[in-house]
Amino acid sequence: QVTLDADEKKATVVKRDAKDLSQQVLASSFASFSLPTEEEGFDDVNYLWSKADKGASFLKNWILEKKLTTRVEDLTPGEWAGKVSRDFTLALSIWQRKLQEYKDKVAKKARDKAAKEMLAKAKAEAEAKKKDEKKAEEEEAKKEEELEAKEEEEEEIEPVDFDKLDIYGVKNVLDIGDESPLFKEFGPLDWALMTLRFELFLLVKAFEKDVKDPDRPGITVDHVPFYYQKYFKKALILKDWGVETSAELVALVNDAVYVTKQGVLQSFIAPELETFAVFVKLTEHSRRQRSLDSDLGKETPYSKINTRFIVGKTGNQSSGNYGQMGGYGKAQDHMQRGGPYAGGYTGWKKPTWGAPGKRW
Repeated sequence: QVTLDADEKKATVVKRDAKDLSQQVLASSFASFSLPTEEEGFDDVNYLWSKADKGASFLKNWILEKKLTTRVEDLTPGEWAGKVSRDFTLALSIWQRKLQEYKDKVAKKARDKAAKEMLAKAKAEAEAKKKDEKKAEEEEAKKEEELEAKEEEEEEIEPVDFDKLDIYGVKNVLDIGDESPLFKEFGPLDWALMTLRFELFLLVKAFEKDVKDPDRPGITVDHVPFYYQKYFKKALILKDWGVETSAELVALVNDAVYVTKQGVLQSFIAPELETFAVFVKLTEHSRRQRSLDSDLGKETPYSKINTRFIVGKTGNQSSGNYGQMGGYGKAQDHMQRGGPYAGGYTGWKKPTWGAPGKRW
């Protein structure tokens, strides 16, 4: 004889190990499940364990719960996601090219300064040895005059105090006021984290646009790798980021995205961006905090990130796949104009910023 406990006596639905449908079929069809009605041609509909209204309520709640925990297997990314992703790739190429140009300019100034010092040293040595070679002296003097004239042509720009700079007050991330970009201190890890911020932001907003189901509040955080593969056509390997779960991955960039109490991924950033400058600013803010923590000897989750993975990831970006982005000419044109892709002067409004966790 079988004896039922209190919970089993309350149960009206038997849960079986053997399923009637495969998980894939269930995921693609459960949202259209319904109870039979007389309007469908049935002579009579009887409910043996509960009344009709309770049965309908049970099914509705079951569907809502399933929507929170079941992946949308047949989801097709829409045009918006593709366009925004291409625009960000273009902006990224502009930023990295600007950074290289800035570094080249700094290196050139250092070389010119070294050349001037060498010339002065050579002249001093020549005078000390009292060489009376008029021709040599004239040539040396001529070289010095040319170098000085060249320096006079290049107007010296007063450098901005970068450490005291108001990150969120910068109007143009390509030029903070002394022809240097806001991202001048970025390393491979910063570029990778900035891209991750954008990618998770895109997942949140694209899912809302493509699913269009008010009963689905967003992507369940455990499903992030699945939708990442859907939208970006590449695998999201959590271990490469030094984490075990998607929630830990989100914590790396929790100034841009977060997980709700219901376990759903959401973003602080509004979907309609005029520029991508916000991602540069968030990343620079994070870089400074990470640098401070390092100086204080604090252990952070960033130290666990796979260095080879980061170098490979940022290396692919900086090499520049200009074919899909409209060519170098397009990138250079945006760069010269400080255009919207690059986060320049055009159309960017300073957001209201508080502590991390506030909405832009």
